[in-house]
Amino acid sequence: MIRAVTLLLATLFLAAPALGADLDGTLKKIKSTNTITLGYREDARPFAFVGDDGKPAGYSVDLCTRIAASVAKELALPNLGRTSKNPEKLALIDEFFSYEPHGFMLKRGDAGFRLSVNRALAAMYRTGEVAPIFEKSFGSMTTAAPIILNMYLINGLPE
Repeated sequence: MIRAVTLLLATLFLAAPALGADLDGTLKKIKSTNTITLGYREDARPFAFVGDDGKPAGYSVDLCTRIAASVAKELALPNLGRTSKNPEKLALIDEFFSYEPHGFMLKRGDAGFRLSVNRALAAMYRTGEVAPIFEKSFGSMTTAAPIILNMYLINGLPE
């Protein structure tokens, strides 16, 4: 019994700093402005493009929209807005920093926001929510190469 109480108290004390930590970086900005800015390329079909309705569309856009919803839930912001200030300032670089099956550009050194994005993506993979997003842009998951299917299974492993 004492061991269980000690374990419970240790868990609470270790978790308390993380739960009560002040927000910083991108998460702080999102919370204070109630806005998240998502950038996309207009001509990178099927990942990102301008849809027939004139709005951003594509696989990456769908994932980012769901990440934004997850961040809004995490920060308790029910009416989180998304804006685009100046998409001309966005550019792709020629260097590879690391291999990623699919990557999103985030502000360097912003560990809190990166963790939020990674958690949102992991939840989408674990629940299978990512499959219809994939199929909307690329077709049936059943026709995907085995390596693609394995990547989706691996990304669905618990944190």
